[in-house]
Amino acid sequence: ARRASDRRLMPASVSALTPSLTHARAAASSLSRSNPRAARRGRAVVSESAESSDASNRDALAMNATSSTGRALTIQSHVVSGYVGNKCAVFPLQLHGFDVDPILSVQFSNHTGYGSWKGEVMTGDQLWSLVEGLETNGLLKGYTHLLTGYIGSASMLRTVARLVRKLRQHNPDLVYVCDPVLGDNGKMYVPAPLVGIYRDEIVPLATLVVPNQFEAELLTGSPIASEDDAIAACAALHAMGPPNVVLTSVDLDVARGGDGGDAASVDVSSSTFAHGPTRLRLKNSPAGFNTSSTKSKSLCPRPF
Repeated sequence: ARRASDRRLMPASVSALTPSLTHARAAASSLSRSNPRAARRGRAVVSESAESSDASNRDALAMNATSSTGRALTIQSHVVSGYVGNKCAVFPLQLHGFDVDPILSVQFSNHTGYGSWKGEVMTGDQLWSLVEGLETNGLLKGYTHLLTGYIGSASMLRTVARLVRKLRQHNPDLVYVCDPVLGDNGKMYVPAPLVGIYRDEIVPLATLVVPNQFEAELLTGSPIASEDDAIAACAALHAMGPPNVVLTSVDLDVARGGDGGDAASVDVSSSTFAHGPTRLRLKNSPAGFNTSSTKSKSLCPRPF
């Protein structure tokens, strides 16, 4: 079955990028005192007086967004039944103090790990229409983080690359966390052409890329059957552009033809690590439950 998120924000590897929850709560409290209706969004209160111009409203929104604890745009799937994609991403990000804006890359009845599903896939034109709407209202300036997960079409994936470049025009320090959702356990979940688009157009733009073992093999073109292979995969992914790499759900026993044993690992690599990649061994859960969410609980000093 599909892992329980679309997937892994890997809090252990990105905790340094997240703002203070205490600071976020203080900011929200201050905002709620000035205007309770605006507290949910955590953004500037825009005057509703007749004298206020649309331009000043947009400037106020952008100014507050850039000075807040963080504003994340997350482009991932939505399913009616189950918990993957944005249903797993939005709440943890909010608990970390982010103001979160979700875009649904697909709307499916259930995740694609099932034998069948129904629903709609967003196209590149539809995504760009949303981007244009945000930009028209001055809402594209304040993003500090972008996360992408399951993308169901080639046109949308290429539009994501276009979006990253536009966001970095507004904020050159934008943190882009890319989960290149391609498949797992030897099975692809998306059309085959997406592999090349991720490798050539998307991964080079990422600040942090978080493929699982199968996805790393697809992106690098090399099997991972040993710890040396995993380290080489990290190096190959670094060479594509991203300074930070997390290989999730790495199970070398399965790669050697075993049954998975009782442990899996998460391999964390950064171009800033003087000691090279770090490997974290985690106990496997029963079949179907060895998900990123259970691994994240093991990695986090406290629950979400």
